[in-house]
Amino acid sequence: MLNRNIKILFRGLWRKRSFSALNITGLAIGIAAALLIFLLIRYELSIDKFHKNRDRIYRVVSTESFRNELVDYDGCAPLPLADALRREFPQAEKVASTWKIGNADFAIANPAGGEEKNFRTPGVYFADPSLFSIFDFPWIAGNPQTALTETHQMAITRTVAATWFGRWQDAPGKTVRLGSDSSPYRITGVMEDLPANTDIPLNVVLSFATLRAIQGKAMSDPLNWDNFNYGSQCFFLLGKGQSISSMNALLPDFVHAHYTPLFANSDTRDSSYFQPLREMHFDKKFSRYGNDGWSYTDLWSMGLIALFLLVVAGINFINLSTAQSLGSAKEIGVRKVLGGSRAQLFARFLAETAVMVFLAMLLGFILARLSLPALKQLLQRPLSAEL
Repeated sequence: MLNRNIKILFRGLWRKRSFSALNITGLAIGIAAALLIFLLIRYELSIDKFHKNRDRIYRVVSTESFRNELVDYDGCAPLPLADALRREFPQAEKVASTWKIGNADFAIANPAGGEEKNFRTPGVYFADPSLFSIFDFPWIAGNPQTALTETHQMAITRTVAATWFGRWQDAPGKTVRLGSDSSPYRITGVMEDLPANTDIPLNVVLSFATLRAIQGKAMSDPLNWDNFNYGSQCFFLLGKGQSISSMNALLPDFVHAHYTPLFANSDTRDSSYFQPLREMHFDKKFSRYGNDGWSYTDLWSMGLIALFLLVVAGINFINLSTAQSLGSAKEIGVRKVLGGSRAQLFARFLAETAVMVFLAMLLGFILARLSLPALKQLLQRPLSAEL
């Protein structure tokens, strides 16, 4: 009996195959578009959410106010700021400076005595070792607390290590040369590849002690408080039980002591601001290391667009189904003459609708999956359909 009803059901859909295909396709396209938007929103909301201390991590950003009331927003921090933050804000449990190089050329000697290997590698940074006490970037070789404490030390990710040496296990202890001056760096640690959903995409980390040796005077020169270099950023971990409001209360005096006296005759006034990590990706005023992100307003807008597409697809589905039902009056009359009850007829049309909705959902999932690579390429986002 069940098999006979199923056959009758699909026979009816096949008899109206043009209508069925049109209705199923329309709903499927709406579902696919909404799914893709959902995947994008889910990815954006996941940025740097995997850090266990995320709610206690802050970045020091800078502002430059002009006499005409315009304000420039910079995601960077002056070089001397990190040391001053350690001295004057006891609420900060850990403070880490970073300096982005970006792409860099590395040379590795060939152990067989042939020509050396050369690699151009992205994601190269100077960083304090305390960065790995603030963020959860796991290491698979070396100790993150001690591996970057001395000059000319470096840590690399698993993929970079495998690219340079064939096996990541062969990387620790090796020496590579950086840049045109061929500065030697010894590999003292290997990090696990970082998740794609981070705004701090490290591939190579050079010890900040090296940069301090190179730029030592700049880090103590009071005139460098106006040096807002994009590559220089400062992060800190708020101590447990501490309140960011207590740090904000000290901030005006801090700004007055380090910024204002230098620019008494200037048209601008520089300042600092403590930005929570949870807001960093979504605050478009301040630059950051990662790709350009979407604000919460953008995400809400995209969510409303996804909802609108689903509603329109649903209304279109209902309208087409209603129009088709008007053409089925003759069939309904015949079934009533043959003894079909109102409940049976209702169940029949409900079953047809359920099957079309199921097929539309299945087709929508397939369309979304097939369209995902193109969307990833278009938006430059490592979107995933995995749960």
